[in-house]
Amino acid sequence: MESKIYNYNTRKPGGFPNYFKKVGLLLIFVSIISCIVYKFILLKKASSLSSHIFLDLLIIGIFLFSIAKEKLEDERITLIRLKAMAGAFVLAVVYVITHPVFFGIIGDGITDISSTELILNMLFMYNVFFYLQKRADK
Repeated sequence: MESKIYNYNTRKPGGFPNYFKKVGLLLIFVSIISCIVYKFILLKKASSLSSHIFLDLLIIGIFLFSIAKEKLEDERITLIRLKAMAGAFVLAVVYVITHPVFFGIIGDGITDISSTELILNMLFMYNVFFYLQKRADK
């Protein structure tokens, strides 16, 4: 009797397919343009709900752009992603610790950091670290 071995793990680990970079860039572009149009053309004062919607679209767009695979995804890219994520996390921790102290000294008073601000900073720093390390590694 012949024994068959099946590989049930046919899906490669990683993020979304590469075309999600374009989807993310489109969401970023739509969020920025709609925010500008809404604030300066339609209304002089943006409402709280609309600014939350625009920021959420921006976060989703940057997130999709960040986790989409590269055209050539290999172990080197995976290592660069890991280093960039670690660097972004360390800078976020430093930012959370120093932000209240720094702005307390300047005189604006000690303020909390919003979750939106923290997520945007982490995603932005991740992308900066990723592309700087990718360029340096070539």
